[in-house]
Amino acid sequence: MSTHELMADEALPAGPPSPRRSVVALIAMMVIAATVGCGRADMGRVSGVVTFGGKPVADAIVSFRPKNRPMAAGRTDAAGRFTLNTYSKGDGVVKGVNRVRIEPWTPAPEAVPEPGQDPRPWKDLERADIPKKFRQEETSGLTVEVIAGKRNEFNFELAE
Repeated sequence: MSTHELMADEALPAGPPSPRRSVVALIAMMVIAATVGCGRADMGRVSGVVTFGGKPVADAIVSFRPKNRPMAAGRTDAAGRFTLNTYSKGDGVVKGVNRVRIEPWTPAPEAVPEPGQDPRPWKDLERADIPKKFRQEETSGLTVEVIAGKRNEFNFELAE
C-alpha cells in the first residue's frame, strides 16, 4: 500500500456522523429549501396580458413599483403576455400596492447618455398601442395589489 493510500484511509471518519454534524447538515438543507424552493415570503408571482383595442401589445416593458421597495419589470411577448421579475427570473413582485407603468421596449442604447440626458430614450417613442400616459407611474392611473405567496394575474387594456 502506498503512503498516499494509507493517508487517505486515516482521514476517513470512523463510525456514524456526530450529532453536531447532522444538525448542521439539516439546518443547511432547510435554508437551501427555503430560499430556492419557495421564493421570498414577501413576494407574489405576477403575470398578465397587455392589450390595446383588444389586440396584444408586444415588446412593452411592464413595471410595478411598490412604495420604498425595488421595482419589478418584465417584457411582453407577441401575445402581450408578461411575467415580472424583481431579483431573479420569475420571482415576482414585492407584496402590497404597486403603481404600474407600461412603456415601449427598445434595445439598450449603444452609448451612455450624457449627464442630464434622459436614460430612457424610448419614453417618447411613437407607438400608438402604448399611449404616453401609461409610460409614467404618476400618470398611468394603474395600481394593483400583489398578494404574497400567490400567483397574481393582472390584465391591462390600454386606451387613449
